[in-house]
Amino acid sequence: MTPWPTPSPIPTANATAVLGPVMSEAGVTLAESLVQGYQQANNTGIIELVMMGFIAFIIIAGIYTIIRHVQSL
Repeated sequence: MTPWPTPSPIPTANATAVLGPVMSEAGVTLAESLVQGYQQANNTGIIELVMMGFIAFIIIAGIYTIIRHVQSL
């Protein structure tokens, strides 16, 4: 086994294993695409960006709601 050169790329795991006769070929392809897409988004940091945007939206909406409620008093 040879060591990886530096910087080493992050290895991606194999996608979904074949689940037998329960899923058709189209279902397996869709599942593999979803898993690989999630891994790609997770490796590039898009998931963290979406979560930070969601948290910022909740905070801003909460402040807006509080301000509207205080103004109506």
